[in-house]
Amino acid sequence: MRLCPRSMASKNPNSGCLGILLVFGFFAMLFRGCGDESPQPDARALAAETPVRFESGADVHAITGEAVYFRDAPNSTGGVLGSFAAGDSVQLLGTEGGEWSHVQARDGRQGYVSNQFLSGVAYEPPPKPTTHRRDVATAPVAQVYICNSSSAYAYHSYESCSGLNRCTHGVSGVSVTEAEGEGRTPCRKCH
Repeated sequence: MRLCPRSMASKNPNSGCLGILLVFGFFAMLFRGCGDESPQPDARALAAETPVRFESGADVHAITGEAVYFRDAPNSTGGVLGSFAAGDSVQLLGTEGGEWSHVQARDGRQGYVSNQFLSGVAYEPPPKPTTHRRDVATAPVAQVYICNSSSAYAYHSYESCSGLNRCTHGVSGVSVTEAEGEGRTPCRKCH
């Protein structure tokens, strides 16, 4: 009894059949899977099916933003463990410096969330750096700079102040007492 078509068995009677069996075996292995391992459930799906119950009296807060990152460190460069959607609840375990909270998610994982996305938690943004003029008025000034022109009316905290750019009579360093004795007032740009 012949198991393969006659056209394949022309020269070598077993070559065509062997090819068909190899292809069939490959597809059978692909569909069946390799080995006898049973499939493992997705960890996130398992966590979603079995949420952790927060203890009664736990400090539970709602997430107020969409796609809020859940991080492994209390800063914006910490690794992302996942994200929360608006309305998700987390248990507050502690706060980190006014900007971040240590929380526990419903799946039991612990991490950090920015306080600006937690209901009922005070958010204290970090102080912004001063980007405007130099704060030279707060430091004691031993020497100020004046333009030697008779029409000049201001004294300056530093020699590179833009108020001295048009001075063509030379710049001198004097004490504040001397500058005020000449009737000069503090420059509005550098004071």
